[in-house]
Amino acid sequence: MATAKAGGRKRWSTTPMAMSATSSVGSTTNGRITKDTRTIDGAPYATSYSYDSLDRTTWMQYPDGEGVTLAYSPQGQVKSLGSYLSSATFKRAGRPPAIAMDRCGRRA
Repeated sequence: MATAKAGGRKRWSTTPMAMSATSSVGSTTNGRITKDTRTIDGAPYATSYSYDSLDRTTWMQYPDGEGVTLAYSPQGQVKSLGSYLSSATFKRAGRPPAIAMDRCGRRA
């Protein structure tokens, strides 16, 4: 970013970064993505996925190496999501119960 003073006031101009990106995808025979690699300015960023027999995502590994495991209830709802969600309960109609949050996004 460059600045120039004109008439005592600063004027800002931006120059877009030059970036090159490519993408490659590996998939299962039924079309589910198993690995999605995106190369940005020569650096590869890969995300990997695993599925269960019902074609639900059961595991994801992010480009930083973090792996997240997903688990499902007998009704097919996500009941846990790695360290982000340890358990979830649902009402009879299959909807999650209402959770009161404060304005900072914390449970009230």
